Amino acid sequence: MMTAIEAMDPEILAGGLALVVGIFAAIFAIGVIRYLLTAIGYSKMYRKAGVAGWKAFIPVYNTYNNYKISWNGKMFFLSAALYILLNTLMGVEALALQLVAAVAGITLIAVMVKQNIKMAKLFGKGAGTGIALVFFPGITSLILGLGKAEFQAEMIEND
Repeated sequence: MMTAIEAMDPEILAGGLALVVGIFAAIFAIGVIRYLLTAIGYSKMYRKAGVAGWKAFIPVYNTYNNYKISWNGKMFFLSAALYILLNTLMGVEALALQLVAAVAGITLIAVMVKQNIKMAKLFGKGAGTGIALVFFPGITSLILGLGKAEFQAEMIEND
């Protein structure tokens, strides 16, 4: 008895495999392009803030620097702890732990949004630009970094 895969034409299987590989390659390429656009934008923003631009290209360290510039570095560790807690508790069956995960997730989103709004304000922009930094970091960071927006150190609040 033949399995369904053995019964299929080898050309169809090869075409299907090529399609799957192509889709994954396209998704990977889009991710790399998105990362590079975001890093280039933040690199320009960092330079305006007096921070070395290369720091925008190092994953995780760039997020730490975003918090350090806009709020304070300790908030990065809070968001990292919330992220770890949320991912650790995902999929647990105990209701109490699900509630803790939900609270951690909501708090993490609030902290991330507040950090991005603070970053936007440092460049003379409003909350709308901060929200855009959350959802469209590549384009928004390029606009702030390459545009006429100036870093306003007097706007720094460490609350």
